[in-house]
Formats: sequence, structure tokens, C-alpha cells
Amino acid sequence: MVALRPAQAKDAPVLAALSIETWLNTYTRAGLGPKRAAYVLNEFSPRALMQAIEDEQVTVSDHNRGITGYTRAREGQIAPVGPCHGTELVTLYIRPAMQRQGIGHALLSNLVAQATRRGSPALWLTVNCRNHNARAFYKAHGFDPIGQTDFVLDGKAYPNFVLRRDLPGAG
Repeated sequence: MVALRPAQAKDAPVLAALSIETWLNTYTRAGLGPKRAAYVLNEFSPRALMQAIEDEQVTVSDHNRGITGYTRAREGQIAPVGPCHGTELVTLYIRPAMQRQGIGHALLSNLVAQATRRGSPALWLTVNCRNHNARAFYKAHGFDPIGQTDFVLDGKAYPNFVLRRDLPGAG
């Protein structure tokens, strides 16, 4: 069974390390250059994750030996394509060594339940078009593509699909 709990301030350094590990494992296939290194060190710094814990809904999966994954979500967000508004799933990261063990399913199911209780009409996210594992995961969990946007890093655009899942009670 996966134990979930709201993130706490003390989790920020752990979430920073987990984020860097997961992002680099997913998006860096060859050597790591200074621009990508600077991006992850800034985007996933303990300070940045502390701010997320304060401002967003951050839930962690807490194994008896430490955090194995987490979600970050923001309510009332408008998708870059649409019309689509609702709860944005900003991040769902699972440590690479812990993937395919039901942690992502538990975290996502928890977020769906939270967003539904809060009356959100939909849950939406962006996912890199080449991230086939994530795309299959979200498809299996009821998300449909509604358009495309770009993630821009150092002036280079990386195509991302925008995915949406309507929530119960959505009109």
C-alpha cells in the first residue's frame, strides 16, 4: 500500500533531489550541458520546491525509507489550449527506481479525488510528445489530448501535448 500525505516544509530538499533525478533521467539522453544543468538546479531548487509547498497542492508518497514520488497541482488554471480550465497537474514525478509499482496511480487517484471534492470541472496537464511512457500512463487514466503547446528551454521549443480528464460533475 502507498502512504500519501501533504508535503511539509522539511520535504523541500528531498523533493528537489527527486525532481532533478527524475527530470534528468527522463529528458537527458546524452551528455549534460551547462544550460540544462542550470535549468534543473534553478527550477528544482529546495527554495523553489518550498515555494510550491506553500502555494500549491503538493502530495508525497512516503515509503518507510523516504519519499518515492509526488504531485504538484494548482486549482483554477486555464490550459494553453482549450477551452479548458480546472486543476492543473504541474508535476507527477516518481523516482525512476520506484516506477511501475502503483505509486503514480495512487498519487493521481488521490489528486482526482481532491479536485473532484473541490468542484474542479477537469484535470489537465502538459506532457512531452516524446515521453511515451507518461503518455500511455495518462491515457490509461482517462486523459485525452486536446491540443499542443511548447516547452521552451534555452530558445528551443519542445512539443508537448495538452491532456484533459473531465471530472465527475463537470458540465
